[in-house]
Amino acid sequence: MKGDKCKFSHDLSVGRKAEKRSIYEDQRDGNEETMADWDEEKLEQVVMQKHAESDLKKPKTEIVSCS
Repeated sequence: MKGDKCKFSHDLSVGRKAEKRSIYEDQRDGNEETMADWDEEKLEQVVMQKHAESDLKKPKTEIVSCS
């Protein structure tokens, strides 16, 4: 009905811009390292690094006891 004013491409030889992706499937490569792949040493290293970062954010206080 719109003729040349129609914005939809009716040319079947032109491909789509991109393939539609499913939001229900994981599209990542699968080559990424996950926590499940870590050995005990790597896990301890990451935990210690995380604790060190959080310790730096805490203010340093002195413990004073009244006797």
